[in-house]
Amino acid sequence: MSSQTAYAVQAFDESEGQIVPGDQVLARSAEGALRRGAGINTFKPGAAVLEFIRDEASGAVREVTVLATFGRVPSDFGLQPPVLRPTH
Repeated sequence: MSSQTAYAVQAFDESEGQIVPGDQVLARSAEGALRRGAGINTFKPGAAVLEFIRDEASGAVREVTVLATFGRVPSDFGLQPPVLRPTH
């Protein structure tokens, strides 16, 4: 079973006083994701950098790690698996 490591940055927005998930973008490397997360936090309330490992054949996500958070993120973020949006 072959696996692939990918990186995503989850931005967070504020809606009615609550921090909610916003856009999610992929990054080519952990370093790039960390830079992007820090950059997004300059104009969004918060961002989280995720590393996920998925099976190349099925696309199933096997493991998700929160590498960093910037600014404000939901208090329960990291306690439940983040939703990874499909990529094309």
